[in-house]
Amino acid sequence: NMYLASGIAPVPALLRRGVPVALGTDGSASHNSQDVLETLKTAVLLAKVGSGDSTAMTPMDALRMVTTTGAKVMGRGDTGQLAPGFKADITLVNLNKAHVMPVHRADSALVYNCNGPDVDTVVVDGRVLLDKGTITMLDEAALLEECRRAARRLLERAGVSRQS
Repeated sequence: NMYLASGIAPVPALLRRGVPVALGTDGSASHNSQDVLETLKTAVLLAKVGSGDSTAMTPMDALRMVTTTGAKVMGRGDTGQLAPGFKADITLVNLNKAHVMPVHRADSALVYNCNGPDVDTVVVDGRVLLDKGTITMLDEAALLEECRRAARRLLERAGVSRQS
């Protein structure tokens, strides 16, 4: 919506009316990023500036949108919280970094100060996918090289010249 200048979603009004609102990332072609933490911060700040109310949406509201409420909206009753019977989907974020300090409230620090590189560990359905910042389920360097080659081939087929 920001790229297209098509307006700001009335999230605070929806929340006040009890409408479940989920939050996620858009495709990188239309947003340039898949960083959920960046999206959390943007959502909270847009809600505040769009409504003219600095209390319109809290970091905890945004975190619920990507956890419990997000799971409900997606029809995923087996995820969205750490509880018996739920899938073990966990993201650990390192708040012990200079750009995050000082941490008075973990939810505020997470939403306002952190971004993707601060994610330390990701566990999905009990399987560790990221361990201390290292992807564990594939060869990241090989995948990135494959993506670069595919992008070059696509540009060549489209007749677009690469610029240095």
